[in-house]
Amino acid sequence: MGAALYVLVHSAAGIFKNKSVIFKIIPGPEGIIQSGKKTISFRDIKRIVIKQRWHIFFDDLVIYTHQNKVVRMRTYNLIDISRLNDLIRVNILPYTVSEHQEVFKRKNES
Repeated sequence: MGAALYVLVHSAAGIFKNKSVIFKIIPGPEGIIQSGKKTISFRDIKRIVIKQRWHIFFDDLVIYTHQNKVVRMRTYNLIDISRLNDLIRVNILPYTVSEHQEVFKRKNES
């Protein structure tokens, strides 16, 4: 019971959001990732990873930029991780730094 309440409280923002979109990926050489007030150009991405928040339950899309900023975009576990990896590989990676492309592919190949 306690664990279910914990999950409900921490995922409520994703479930009860007024909008149906958690974040947008606009593909192309001038592409961006947009989530609420946060917008990141593909060219500014130094590294992009999917990390678990609180080491359990929730995954976040974490973006490290060339300006040494860290941007977290909550997924609220509403997006399948394998699908998110595919979206990153197809829409974002071709426009990021080549060393990041190699690292991402090596870590996510299965």
